[in-house]
Amino acid sequence: MKTTLLRRKIDRIARIVQQRFGIDTVLLVDRYSIDYLFAEAYSLPEGALVLATIVDCRTLSTTALVYVLDFYRIRDLYSDCSDILRLIPVARNIKVDVGVETVEDWRSWIKKRIEKLCLAVDKPQMVQDVVKECRGIVDISNVISTIRRIKMPEEIERIAKAYTIACRALEATVSEISKGMTEQQIAGILEAKARELGAEGFAFSTIVAIGENSSYPHHIPTTRRFNGDEVILIDFGVRVDGYSSDVTRVLVPSKCSEILDKVRIVSEAIDHALRSIAIGKEFEEIDKAARSYLEEKGFSPKFIHGLGHGIGVYVHEEPRVAPGSKQLVVAGDVFTIEPGIYLEHRFGIRIEEGIAVTLDGVRVLSSSLPRTLEV
Repeated sequence: MKTTLLRRKIDRIARIVQQRFGIDTVLLVDRYSIDYLFAEAYSLPEGALVLATIVDCRTLSTTALVYVLDFYRIRDLYSDCSDILRLIPVARNIKVDVGVETVEDWRSWIKKRIEKLCLAVDKPQMVQDVVKECRGIVDISNVISTIRRIKMPEEIERIAKAYTIACRALEATVSEISKGMTEQQIAGILEAKARELGAEGFAFSTIVAIGENSSYPHHIPTTRRFNGDEVILIDFGVRVDGYSSDVTRVLVPSKCSEILDKVRIVSEAIDHALRSIAIGKEFEEIDKAARSYLEEKGFSPKFIHGLGHGIGVYVHEEPRVAPGSKQLVVAGDVFTIEPGIYLEHRFGIRIEEGIAVTLDGVRVLSSSLPRTLEV
């Protein structure tokens, strides 16, 4: 069943905490950690709706305190982990009957169970009043960040599935775009197709930018209409089984030779970056490979952001692919490569690929979608 990934995550956290610190109990309270652990239950903008989680590293027995409104959904979602996962609904100031024990004050409930223990906590400052009676506290926020960054094969496959759906939806949308359509209408068609293909949600607000609007990297779709002979930039991502995708393409009328030339340059910058990716290399060197090529072509000042970012449960995670990023590429990294050229008030070109690094090499998760699409 699909949620056995939760079991793998619990095991991974418990094993590393025991090996590194010799501690048997983990308390997770930070949304960053909980959203990762319960990725399938994550939804924008609320998060996973789990308040706190306690893990016994010896037995993997896990207790999660959840909002009572979401108890049934989370219970059913993780039913195949019921042998190690206990859910306790939190119902403040109201009496409810959901068939199991409920609590009103989750902090007090946890405090009674961790007093006098040595404890690994992902964000101690969030629960100082809860953990102050513990015998010893270890901050494992960096451990969780590292675990989350280095994807397991099952996680990579979920991200790949999200890319497949996003790419298919975008390609299917191209044939339905016609003169007179607005950015908002195109975004609606794209999102509807993604839903039909199996998207459970969207990784971020879809960007559709026509003509001069494409020179704004984070444009919000408007009623601007397509006149039939200008660039359309689409930046889009979906969520599937708790994981995200993020792909950008430019749609170009075949007669726009100037725009097609810029698309070719941006695409070649991606190829330079791809050739530079290797386990053990600093991410700033990958950024430099693309940025230097754009500089050679005279467009470096028009590339106004980092080359890419990690992707997983959130659409922006570690690692950073940018100038000054000293992080080293490791097997399990999943990130984007997205160089761009932005000519203000004229047009912008950005192409974004999703990349997974494994011991077998570099995998382009968005390779099924042509870098240039004609409208």
